[in-house]
Amino acid sequence: MRRVLALSLTSVLAASACGGDAESGDALALRFTVSRGGEPLACADVSEISEVTLKLRDAQGRIVAGVPSTVDCAAGAVDVYAAPAGTYTLELAATGTLSGDPNAVLFKVSQPVTVPGTYDLVLQPQVAYLTLGWTFGDDELAPCGTEVDEIGVIVSTGAGQVGSFTGTFGCTATPVVIPQPFDLQEYVIQVEARSTEGFPLFNHTTSRILDRGQNTYTANLTPLGGQVFFDWAFAVLPGDAPIRMCDAASVQVGNLEVTIESLEGGASVSESVPCTATMRPYAFTKARFTQGRQLALVVAAEGEERFWAREEFTMPAGDRVGDRLTLTAVGTATVGFQVATASCTPTRLDGVTLTARRRGADAAEAHTVELGADETEATFTPLFYGTYDVEAVLQTDQGPLCPRTDVRSVSERAHAWAPIVF
Repeated sequence: MRRVLALSLTSVLAASACGGDAESGDALALRFTVSRGGEPLACADVSEISEVTLKLRDAQGRIVAGVPSTVDCAAGAVDVYAAPAGTYTLELAATGTLSGDPNAVLFKVSQPVTVPGTYDLVLQPQVAYLTLGWTFGDDELAPCGTEVDEIGVIVSTGAGQVGSFTGTFGCTATPVVIPQPFDLQEYVIQVEARSTEGFPLFNHTTSRILDRGQNTYTANLTPLGGQVFFDWAFAVLPGDAPIRMCDAASVQVGNLEVTIESLEGGASVSESVPCTATMRPYAFTKARFTQGRQLALVVAAEGEERFWAREEFTMPAGDRVGDRLTLTAVGTATVGFQVATASCTPTRLDGVTLTARRRGADAAEAHTVELGADETEATFTPLFYGTYDVEAVLQTDQGPLCPRTDVRSVSERAHAWAPIVF
């Protein structure tokens, strides 16, 4: 009577099939690798595999008793002693999770084998895999060094996101092997290039039917709107001749803090720019903007003075190259108020309205602060250097009361103005 021996495991990696005498007596010696990404890999190196199953069928299609039903993936080999000499059909399958099914067949090999014999097997993918790359057209990967920090990838069915993948990669990491299997169906592939602040700068969307095995696709990313270019100079007083040199005695600026605000609502985005940047006009790198957006460019700098400039504009088609901004010295002023006369003492004080107007400036430059009933001090910033008319009026249950105008001045970074006395 034939004696049935226990299963033994050995770890051997190979890539071609062959027949011959078994290395362990009358055993059927199997060694296997997995074809992943077009390359044979050790089973243990394919993270999505949770189990490897083995079936041996005789000429009538019956499963041979005593053959182990599972195989050690890490070993990558198994010797089978339970089958008498003869010809069989071998089925070796690697399973894992796919679209919610934890036992989906991911890789498989099925072929005739003879006992005794030695076979080196390669399990072939039964599902789809995707290698995804990206480029920026003629610029290739140049934006990775100037604007783009990361690449966001979404692969989805578009129907409840079943079987979807979401991931983030470094800009220069292209191409990447998406680390999961996919069903054989149509997917929407979205690739988005983002700045360090997370603002989308370039994107690409396509639909692809993923076939069994390895699929390769390269996304050609296109810009989301244009860039904002700007240049700068400095002045201490409004109307002074602009000074372009950052190291001038009255300037001494190291960096510019640049912010682009949306006048339509939404988040602002900022970037720190070296004042000595060699490429001027400078291209704002942290975000791009589509045609028609209502925006404001705000540039501030600390040096010999505190410098500031603001410009509102409508984004054109393509890039926006504005006129040179003159950053002018500005300061901050705080002012309080007192009610000292009986005629200006209301039954109920609802608040105070204060407006600072620089003499000789456009009305649009005026700064207005509304104080509530419990507030006693207003802060005005930024204020260009010069003389200001500060208008104040009490807001009461009887309406505006005791309007008055006082004169104040700004000549440095910070001022505590004398209080307005009603």
